[in-house]
Amino acid sequence: MSKIITTDFRARCPPLTAARGVQLECIDPKNLEVKSCAEAQKSGVEARFTCAPYYSPSGDLPMHYEKCGNDGNWSPGVQTLFSCKPDCGLAEVTKTPYILNGVSTQRGVWPWHVGIYIQTEGT
Repeated sequence: MSKIITTDFRARCPPLTAARGVQLECIDPKNLEVKSCAEAQKSGVEARFTCAPYYSPSGDLPMHYEKCGNDGNWSPGVQTLFSCKPDCGLAEVTKTPYILNGVSTQRGVWPWHVGIYIQTEGT
């Protein structure tokens, strides 16, 4: 059994994890490859933070970028400040998927309607 020995000993930035409602992807600027940020990254790789569907930014910025530096640190180093909040009026609970006309519905799409009526005398 052979092992692959790395010859690249440059510092790497630590893995990143996304907070609730945040989507995170790492982009290698050399070949524009988009990959997971769940593993250590080489210098030059950019991490892009955006809000997941049904979430909106908590602050003024619609997205945030971090760059892996030669020293093995993410810069500017404020990824913990980027957060997303649930959009008002959209359900946050896990729902059982329904089928409408033979097609599964997506989150936020309701296959039924509700009407509430009050019957009064004489109408």
